[in-house]
Amino acid sequence: NIQTVKQNGTYALEPIETKSANPKALKIQRGAFDYLYAEYRQPIGYDAQDSPFSNIYEGALLHILLSPEKSALVDPTPDGDNNTITLTEGSTFVDPATATRISLFSRTSSSLILDVSLGKTDFIPPTVTITSPPPDSSVSGVVQVLAEATDSSGIQKVEFYVNCSPGCGD
Repeated sequence: NIQTVKQNGTYALEPIETKSANPKALKIQRGAFDYLYAEYRQPIGYDAQDSPFSNIYEGALLHILLSPEKSALVDPTPDGDNNTITLTEGSTFVDPATATRISLFSRTSSSLILDVSLGKTDFIPPTVTITSPPPDSSVSGVVQVLAEATDSSGIQKVEFYVNCSPGCGD
């Protein structure tokens, strides 16, 4: 029961170990095919075993997928001297990839309330077409290059780079 976050708001999660149709995790986009996940665990069932992490049940676990089979925990306090693996009550994590802010508003043994303020939300690259010179044409000397660029979020600038093989420009 993963809820995809598409707008700013407050989201409630139940422990991942409970049986219900309510959300167990949040999925927050951070790239074209990259997501940050937030989940809540409690010592229920398999997770009732002793954990090597003292505060695993005290807040939101944040992780990203490295591959379809592997995920990695995200340190929610990278600048702090807090030795924690969870986002704890009253804490805020700012995703360096998107500036999305996730704050743990409150926590009980049966629910976790997260406030999410999305940063970057446009992950569709702009459409760019070089209009001059025509494709596959040979050019030399000073060349004027023209392009058309469109994006639903707007275009701030267009940059051109020359890929010069060894010996060119000599």
